[in-house]
Amino acid sequence: MVRRVAVVGAGSSGLACIKICVDEGLEPVCFESSDDIGGLWKFKESPEPERSSIYRSLVVNTSKEMMCFSDFPMPADYPNYMHNSLLLQYFRLYAEHFDLLRYIHFQVAKPGVSLPDFSLSGQWDVVTINRDGEEERHVFDAVLVCSGHYTHPALPMSDFPGYETFAGRCFHSWEYKDADACRGKRVVVVGIGNSGGDIAVEISRSAEKTFLSTRQGAWVMGRMSTDGLPMDMMGITRFNNILIRLLPNTLANWAAERALNPKYDHKLYGLKPRHGPLDKRPLINDDLPSRILQGALVMKPNLKGFEDSGVEFEDGTVEENIDTVVFCTGYYGNFPFLPPALSEGPHRELTLYNYNCPRKAALQVDFIPYLDFMAEQVGVRPNFLRLLLRDPVLWARVFFGPCTPYQYRLSGPGQWPGARQAILTQWDRVVQPFRTRVVPEPESRPSVLFSPWLLTFGAAVTIAVLLSKNDIIPVLQGAAQIVDRNSSQARLLSRNTARQENQKQEGAVTENQPGQRWKAWHVNAESMESMVQKVAVIGAGVSGLTSIKACLDEGLEPTCFESSHDVGGLWRFKQVGVRPNVLWLFLKDPRLALEVWLGPCTPYQYRLTGPGQWDGARRAILTRWERVLQPFRTRVVSEPETRASSILSVIVVLSGSALLFCFCYNKHLLSSFFSPLAFLRTPHMTRRVAVIGGGSSGLACIKCCLDEGLEPVCYESSDDIGGLWRFKENPEADRASIYHSVIINTSKEMMCFSDFPIPAHFPNYMHNSLIMDYFRMYADRFQLTKHIRFNTKVLQVKQRSDFSNSGQWDVETENKDGKKEKHIFDAVMICIGHHCHPHMPLHDFPGIETFKGKYFHSRDYKTPEEWRNKKVVVIGIGNSGGDIAVELSRVTKQVTRAKAFSVGERQINRRFDHALYNLKPKHRLFSQHPTVNDELPNRILSGTIQVKPNIRRFQGSSVEFDDGNVVEDVDLVVFATGYRFSFPFLASHVLSVSENKTSLYKYVFPPELDRHTLAIIGLVQPLGAIMPISEMQARWATRVFKGCIKLPSVASMLKDAQCKQEEMAKRYVTSQRHTIQVDYINYMDELAELVGVQPKIPRLLLTDIRLGLKVMFGPCTPYQYRLRGPGKWAGARQAIFTQWERVAEPMQTRSCVEPKPKRSFTWPLVLSAAAVGLAAYVNWNNLPAFLQDPTALLDKIKVHLHAK
Repeated sequence: MVRRVAVVGAGSSGLACIKICVDEGLEPVCFESSDDIGGLWKFKESPEPERSSIYRSLVVNTSKEMMCFSDFPMPADYPNYMHNSLLLQYFRLYAEHFDLLRYIHFQVAKPGVSLPDFSLSGQWDVVTINRDGEEERHVFDAVLVCSGHYTHPALPMSDFPGYETFAGRCFHSWEYKDADACRGKRVVVVGIGNSGGDIAVEISRSAEKTFLSTRQGAWVMGRMSTDGLPMDMMGITRFNNILIRLLPNTLANWAAERALNPKYDHKLYGLKPRHGPLDKRPLINDDLPSRILQGALVMKPNLKGFEDSGVEFEDGTVEENIDTVVFCTGYYGNFPFLPPALSEGPHRELTLYNYNCPRKAALQVDFIPYLDFMAEQVGVRPNFLRLLLRDPVLWARVFFGPCTPYQYRLSGPGQWPGARQAILTQWDRVVQPFRTRVVPEPESRPSVLFSPWLLTFGAAVTIAVLLSKNDIIPVLQGAAQIVDRNSSQARLLSRNTARQENQKQEGAVTENQPGQRWKAWHVNAESMESMVQKVAVIGAGVSGLTSIKACLDEGLEPTCFESSHDVGGLWRFKQVGVRPNVLWLFLKDPRLALEVWLGPCTPYQYRLTGPGQWDGARRAILTRWERVLQPFRTRVVSEPETRASSILSVIVVLSGSALLFCFCYNKHLLSSFFSPLAFLRTPHMTRRVAVIGGGSSGLACIKCCLDEGLEPVCYESSDDIGGLWRFKENPEADRASIYHSVIINTSKEMMCFSDFPIPAHFPNYMHNSLIMDYFRMYADRFQLTKHIRFNTKVLQVKQRSDFSNSGQWDVETENKDGKKEKHIFDAVMICIGHHCHPHMPLHDFPGIETFKGKYFHSRDYKTPEEWRNKKVVVIGIGNSGGDIAVELSRVTKQVTRAKAFSVGERQINRRFDHALYNLKPKHRLFSQHPTVNDELPNRILSGTIQVKPNIRRFQGSSVEFDDGNVVEDVDLVVFATGYRFSFPFLASHVLSVSENKTSLYKYVFPPELDRHTLAIIGLVQPLGAIMPISEMQARWATRVFKGCIKLPSVASMLKDAQCKQEEMAKRYVTSQRHTIQVDYINYMDELAELVGVQPKIPRLLLTDIRLGLKVMFGPCTPYQYRLRGPGKWAGARQAIFTQWERVAEPMQTRSCVEPKPKRSFTWPLVLSAAAVGLAAYVNWNNLPAFLQDPTALLDKIKVHLHAK
């Protein structure tokens, strides 16, 4: 049995790993290098080497309901998109609530993880250095690395010729804190990812001129939907996910372009890329279009090179007097504390299996599929059919609402009693932050969810899904096929049967308390051989926190190592068995099933069942919309009276009867559906886990370790949690860095941990400080900080000599005093993120070395004040590049930026023509991630931003573009060109990274290890929130460490990794950003199914139709993964129901009396005229003669008048 787990990092992932370890009866030990949790989300004035770094104003891009832990919704009063301080506060609430801090060793340098005897024991040696400089050696059965992947910036200066002689400053976005350094200067931002976009926007507010250089352009997407609600909660739903998967890619991209361009034309603004909106990550930014419209930011093509103080773009234009170039060029996912055998390549890149354990694969995952995949393994995936039958309201919230984490706490291990309420109230928490003034509310509000057409269509979709034998029948049978590593024989074990046997031995087990399932397995634990004891979690970000929590949920002993002094990581879940069983939810709780199936795929869904089941997951799913709407409730708005419709009842009854008939007709299907499911027991169980990184992943890992009964030890190199989301004034080497004004692109309901919703008063799209507050609340709630050893850097993580048997690792750490320690962990969870090493291709820009201005990577960008009244060139048009260009345009004379689409080609063009604004890129909409930014078109329209093609070269202080135009006196060039990730502390044979690519099974596990006790948490680039995914990964990893879940054979894992790589290559434009690309819902569901927490939407529609509708048609908030299975949260349902309230609350700041609508007679007159015309046409022969010939009638009238 896995007993002791090392959690490396006390960020969000680390906290989650600790909790999950505790829930599963494991013994987590978290190592945090800083003195607090938070990881990425803990802001620091200056970036620190090998630590994530965020800027002061960073706000999370995921709404609070989508990013929260599945069994701990964020407070309803929290803004939906929180500042990093609020997110850190949430982590502290989370850690305090679950008493996770006692498992965290703070101020412990990132441990050195080794595998001296891993082949024999499967254990890990973890060596750490505490705050006193004393070296300590630990042995863990597993290691949860939660240090994130935003610590090593990718700064490809060699790609830009002339940078050696460039007179300006060049730095990565990792070093950026605020725009003060860019005030009055001319800045070029290279890269247009989320970081590049945010940095460009902020710099544009203070710089003289800002240029945003991009190679391909990007689709820009705002954080708000058409109704002002969080976009991710409206878009990341199970219903939408099914539609996208069914539609051809061309048709889906075409539809997405039409949906996005009505706001503004990406081609007009020079943002339109060559790829489609669904083919690449969009740039999430609300201000970028307006910044371009005002002229503060100038779009430019790719940066070609530097010329003295200027930069040259690929279009031939040259911008002179560039002072700064910010490279938003991504990060390397380096894990220097891991054994060298786990990584290879020039940057010690790490390869992962399932995005958790080392193996070559694309690290990008889809939010819902990945969470559901892990939830299925954990046994907490929502059962939509049961939800539909038992709780239709909850089913609607889960299926149609946002896929919040609460859905994965509705059932299964770690079930949370509050999951249902969390789902039902998630919109309340979203709305609550807006409720700063009294708004008269109408008596009732018509809902499209209950329209006869939509219900009929939803029932048809459900029946179609049920008839899919390849995908649904295995889920209905409740069995997980687990292929033994040494044989190809597949075994199906009954989880319920094993649970009943254990209950007979130990007595009744409380199903609604996370971690209680570990007691049911403890009797059998003594009979197992060579138990894995400890897990090392590296990183305390989102991945680290979730990994720690997963270890705790699985009864492991995580030890998290976080290089910073706080949790948070970047944001400062199929293999876990927590994927929601939608069909079972339909039968058992139709209301919850509807929420999981039709609602947003929130993280709560992966807390409904399986390991780490959260009792509050159901409530969290049912209340997620309440939390979403709560921030908007700032004034009372009178609603017109509406009549209740009896059609709803008829349709619901007929739909439920049809589904029930399908089950009763197929007796084998019915019996298989109710067949029990058991976790596979293996002789190697992890107890002590090292978590590397104290960001969001690190915090989650710590909590998960605690939930599973593991002992996490988190190592955080900084002095606080937060990881990437902890803003620092100056970027630090090997650490993620964010700028001051960054706001998360995912609403709070979609980004929260599945069992810890973000406070309702938090904004839906939070500032990075709010995210840090959320992380701190999360850490405080679950007491994760005590497992984090802050100011501890992980130097090496290597397999022990008996690794093939023990699976243990040697982790070597160094504290702030330089003292080195060695520890032994049974498992390691790496949560260091992938935004630490900026990608700055200076060799692509001739003359950069002669550029007289400054240039740097977007990682180095913090505020635009330094570049006020300057001319800035921003290179890159990802989300980071877009934001940087927009913000710089607010204070600079002019900003130049490359062209790209900003979220839907045709629909966006209705607002403004992208071609007219010089924003239209070469690629189609769905060939690359769109750039999300609302202000960019306005900045272009006002002339403060000039959209330019790629940079041809730099010359002095000028920049020449490919079109021949030259921009003189460029003061700054910001490179928003992405990041590279690597794991320098791991050996290349353990996990290798080459060209930002690594091979991992499900982006988690390296498939070729003898013992799967190494998990990479949070090394994904999702189309959604990272925290719910890191949490789901941690829940799955800790279940694997504990021995409840067995991974398939090496050949199967390698094939899976290869298939994902090929899928990403076909779908996305070739880019280093897409090597770890995942879809939120698909990836979450994929993992949730493995964990056993995937929402069963058909079951929800039958058992809880209200919840089922929420899950199916609502946003896929994390609460959905807390409805069932391990880690089920009782509050998940309520969290889903109230998620919109929490979204609305932050926006309710003034009272507005709505005028009474006037009755319109236009349509009655039109319909009446049409009816009369139709009747006249049909009965033309029977009409009087004067009606058949009106001209004759007029002649008679004229004659009569003349006669008079």
